[in-house]
Amino acid sequence: MIFEKQLNEDLPFETSSFVAIDIEATGLKIKDDRILEIALVKWEYNGKKQYFESVFNPGFEPTPHSVYVHGITKADFKDAPEFRNYKRKIKDFIGDSIILGFNILPLDLSLLNKELRLQGEDPLYNYIIDVQGVISKILGTPRERSLYTVSKDLDIATQNLHRALPDADTALKIWIKIMEHFRNQGFTNLKELHERGYFEIKMNPIGRDIFLLGRQNRYVEIIYKSPTSPKTRRTIEPLGVRGSMVDAFCNLRLDFRSFNTAYILSYK
Repeated sequence: MIFEKQLNEDLPFETSSFVAIDIEATGLKIKDDRILEIALVKWEYNGKKQYFESVFNPGFEPTPHSVYVHGITKADFKDAPEFRNYKRKIKDFIGDSIILGFNILPLDLSLLNKELRLQGEDPLYNYIIDVQGVISKILGTPRERSLYTVSKDLDIATQNLHRALPDADTALKIWIKIMEHFRNQGFTNLKELHERGYFEIKMNPIGRDIFLLGRQNRYVEIIYKSPTSPKTRRTIEPLGVRGSMVDAFCNLRLDFRSFNTAYILSYK
């Protein structure tokens, strides 16, 4: 699991529920950008898949680069619902499931939690697995491990990647193959994999601690150096961690910001 230093429960394969998530967005900035499309694919071991997908109207046009990547234009979402119309359905669909994603930290988790926070919902602090990180430990990292190259290596057919549903479904298919691999090696639960380091990814330790505090308390008080003050105090709600940055909702300014952990002096 991405954020866990240790697991206190076994989480057997047979009784765990997983939800693969993929998001297409208007751009790459947590402060300004919104979700354009989301897909969720739920699966329990040897069970049927359940699907949720929707395009949303963010209220403004996506950046040219994002349109180039996913191809979603204003004509595609002008009659689509707003995220707020589906906030409860999305939270209920995910529930307590373990969240899966292919390279999920750079944006997906932060943007989903931002949308929920905008609608007055608590952020998601579920267990999280980065499928890209796990498969890289199995196959090695001689080259870039993209969703496409991993699918090809595992003989998983793909189509129309860079849209939310095929990307989420492909990530889940890779995870199912991973579970088959570990099952054949005699593993029976996620705690065993965690203890052997399969879920470890390079993670900023301050970012990890702040996210875990958010899971426990929702609110975290930080003191950091700002351009105008050597010590600035803020109460934040952590949304995600991207490299050295903690994406969060700032309760004083009532906006979304990314805090560089290099400038965070303390937190509690």
